[in-house]
Amino acid sequence: MKYNIDDSLNDYPEFKQFFGQLLELIDKDFVDASQTIYKRPFLAVREIIMSDLIESQNITKEEFLDPPWFYYWYIRVRKWYIEKYGEDAFNHKTDTNFKSFVLIENIPYSFQVPIAINRKGKTENLYVLKFPNHVLVDEIPFEWIQSAPAKEYFSQEKFDKISQEINNRANLIRNIFTHTRFIKTDDEEMNILLQNITMHLEWFIDDFLNNRKRSIGVWELSFSVESALKFNHFSNSGKKLSGHKLQDLYTKCLKDLKQADKLIKYLTFNPIAYRYGENTIIENKDINNIYNEVLQIIDWALTTSKSNIRISGDGVEIVIRDPYYH
Repeated sequence: MKYNIDDSLNDYPEFKQFFGQLLELIDKDFVDASQTIYKRPFLAVREIIMSDLIESQNITKEEFLDPPWFYYWYIRVRKWYIEKYGEDAFNHKTDTNFKSFVLIENIPYSFQVPIAINRKGKTENLYVLKFPNHVLVDEIPFEWIQSAPAKEYFSQEKFDKISQEINNRANLIRNIFTHTRFIKTDDEEMNILLQNITMHLEWFIDDFLNNRKRSIGVWELSFSVESALKFNHFSNSGKKLSGHKLQDLYTKCLKDLKQADKLIKYLTFNPIAYRYGENTIIENKDINNIYNEVLQIIDWALTTSKSNIRISGDGVEIVIRDPYYH
């Protein structure tokens, strides 16, 4: 079967004939694992590409994960899923919270960052849907921790330190989320890459809190950074980057903006080795350092990306009229 890298889907019938049965087997595993439907196309593409069932000539499996090849697979696999489950199955609503974690006494505690907040408008029939890019003055980040230790357990100094760490992390997460939802380019392939950023960040949290999948979680983090840097480079230069070495990608983005080189301190490993369990990271403090660096790099990459929309210092506000008032 000969592939043309385009988005016309003219070869979809042939694609379905070759890969339909394989996709059924993969989807059966997803059903058994109770995997969310809207995540399945992305995961299925990854499973197909990285399996031994696909022989690639003149291209590595890792390069198949780059544009434009990944996009080629993704839109066809997603069409197969839509045919099976219907379009409505993929019209999921974004959660109003974003998952993260904080270390307390070297134990990871998950917390939920509210990313969409309702506020009363200036008149009775209006309300404002806010997508802030920082923690608001009336919010108490410590209260976002799930099953948090009692405040009385900590000294004031320790409590302030934990709260500040959550605050810093929440500021980055909110700014990242707001940018991924409201900026875009004219290239649909790059826009999909943009949406992948937050998806991989949340998948990391799930994997990290599940001790058996920590290595895969680290790989998810590297993929989120890779997506952000490739989007940044395309938005500023109009050119698409390939490759998976994060320092190389970072350096090219810095040159686009004529900024001094910055070295990646913690993300210096080969992420593919973590994807397949060849390497692993055990210490919580090491993963915490990597996560902090990931959020900072992604925040920088999105903030410095060119877009028709510029996110203000307060985020995005949408004023909505209540239909029950006139």
